This record gives sequence, structure tokens and C-alpha cells, in this order.
Amino acid sequence: MKSCTQEKLDELIYKRNKAVLLRVALYNVRLKDDLIPVPYIPVSKCESIYHGSYDNGRLLAAEIIGQITLTDIDYRIIRQQYDFDMEIRTVATARYGKLPEPLRRCVLEYYQKKTELKDKKSDEEHTKEFYKLLYDKLKALLNAQYGMMAQDPVKVMTKFFSEHPEMFEEECTAPEELLEQHNKKAFLVYQWGVW
Repeated sequence: MKSCTQEKLDELIYKRNKAVLLRVALYNVRLKDDLIPVPYIPVSKCESIYHGSYDNGRLLAAEIIGQITLTDIDYRIIRQQYDFDMEIRTVATARYGKLPEPLRRCVLEYYQKKTELKDKKSDEEHTKEFYKLLYDKLKALLNAQYGMMAQDPVKVMTKFFSEHPEMFEEECTAPEELLEQHNKKAFLVYQWGVW
């Protein structure tokens, strides 16, 4: 979306119930109540914090958060816990809905088989170790389904030199080009892994 006001964003999230991914800058950020036990904003997800105060990796207050990427779910929670001014940089939307039926069936099948094998004892057919190996394989397949959707599509490649382990070279392809290359090969959409 080219430009978005806070009113339009609130309409997308609260009225139209859209799945939203947004990048924003936040100003004059402060907790609404000092007794909130676990403030929501993680410092590790913020870029360029100016005059911030923190507790155990969580943001209590800041004059400026230069950039943070949020989902609509994050945004709802942050609006409940914090007062702030906001500059919206980018917004992307998607519809909420179920995953395709074949993918749901596959996930449920792997999950059911994995669950049946958890802590299965030896029997006349196989050993406990065999069942543990099968359990690990099914768990890996289940995790791979999520990973195929939610992995970072823009990864900078680093080349290390075996003869000089301390030396390395990073690929200098633009992030936009890396994303375009990924999208040409992608067969599952990123949104499915996020929401």
C-alpha cells in the first residue's frame, strides 16, 4: 500500500479484520500503566531506539523507535499497552482464512503420527530406539512445513575460504533482487507462516 493513515490502518485491522504487516516509526512511546507485568515491545525487534528505558529486554519507554515491523496482532497488543505517536512507513495486507485442505490434511497426518510415536516403548515389531527415530523424522517433517512458509526470504549469502577460515565474502545482491529471486521459486506463501 503506497500510503496509509492511522485511521485507514485501524479500519483495516479493527473493522475489515485484515491480516496486516507494517513497518512504523514510533515516537513518545510510554506504557499506559507502569504495573503491566510483561511489556510487549521487545528491544531486539526495534531499530534505532533513542532515549529508551528497558526491563529484561522489553521496552518501557522511548522518545523514538526508528523502525519496528509489526503484524496486526502485535499492533493490537501495543495499542492496549502503550501510548505513542506513529509514522507508518509500509503496509501490506492479506485475507485471513484457512490453509488449503491438502496442506491441512498433511499437517494433521504428520502431527497425529508424531503424537502416537512419542515415548512409544519397544514391542514385538520394533525397538524403542526405532520409534524414537521415526518420531524425530515426523517431527522434522512437521517443522519443515512451517519452515517452508516462514523462513526469511531475503538471505545474504556468505562465502568462507577453507584455506583462510578468518576470511569471508558476503554476496552484495540488493535485497529487492533477492526477494524477487525467492518469489520466482516460492511455492508456499509467507503469509501462511506468519498468521
